Amino acid sequence: STAQDCSVPVGGPNMHLSENDIFTTHFENGSEVTFVCDVGYASAGGARKITCTAGTWSQVSLKCESKYLHSFFAHCAGLLLGMHGLHFFLMAFCFAVVTCEPPPQVENASPFTPQRDSYSYRNVVKYKCQKDFTLNGSSSLTCSENGHFTPDPPKCIKVICEDPNIANAHWESGARPPYGYKEFVVFRCNTGFVMEGRPGLTCTIDGQWSPKPPICKRKLFENVKTC
Repeated sequence: STAQDCSVPVGGPNMHLSENDIFTTHFENGSEVTFVCDVGYASAGGARKITCTAGTWSQVSLKCESKYLHSFFAHCAGLLLGMHGLHFFLMAFCFAVVTCEPPPQVENASPFTPQRDSYSYRNVVKYKCQKDFTLNGSSSLTCSENGHFTPDPPKCIKVICEDPNIANAHWESGARPPYGYKEFVVFRCNTGFVMEGRPGLTCTIDGQWSPKPPICKRKLFENVKTC
């Protein structure tokens, strides 16, 4: 090496050299290195690269701030490399590990799976409603970077649509009462009546029929004059 070369640069808090630079022990004049934020941290501005000029590194301007809003803990391990009694450098690898408390049990649902005392970042749990109950919301929740499961837990509800009771109409095909979620039924107007609307109805998650039940109106007959 020469006097113009640079030794291993030291970054700011919560950052480390990129994979391309981390195992290099000296840098020639004019070299550039890149810093990246540690896991659990994100850039809050500043340049990621610095330059070796006449044996001196330019100033590190990158800022790394925690992107986790809640408590977390860090595990650090040190790596010491040496050759022929000469220590090249000491580098600490630190990574933040986010954990989530178990999400709540949902009424009328089986216990979510998998069951654990705590969950790591991006772990997923799944809910399943008990028989005769319908899941309203997402069946899967994910441990997010803020230490909470997202989205909100679902609800298991009993969906029942009331009998449409369409005047002057009768059941033609499909489900029979009581009507549950997604059940489909078709009505037909009685003789002498004409339908306004659609004959097929589906029971929705909010216990309403879609589309709205039709109306059966009496047919109007024109008076025909005969000679």
